[in-house]
Amino acid sequence: MAQVAAQKERVGDWGEACMCWERAANAARLSENLNWACSRAQFCRHKAEVFKGYSGRLLSSSGLNIFAMGTLVE
Repeated sequence: MAQVAAQKERVGDWGEACMCWERAANAARLSENLNWACSRAQFCRHKAEVFKGYSGRLLSSSGLNIFAMGTLVE
């Protein structure tokens, strides 16, 4: 699950990454892995909030690219 979460982070899918990190935290057996997964989930949750789209909708990675180029995403 951590590998999937990391992949989601790489493409900017913050909401999905957060959920995957939370699942990884629930499956963690070592405290180090639990702490890491929890901190990544918190980071991704924050990023998802920062990059919320128009009217509270989360933007996909492609939507973020268009937004970054200055084009309005509706």
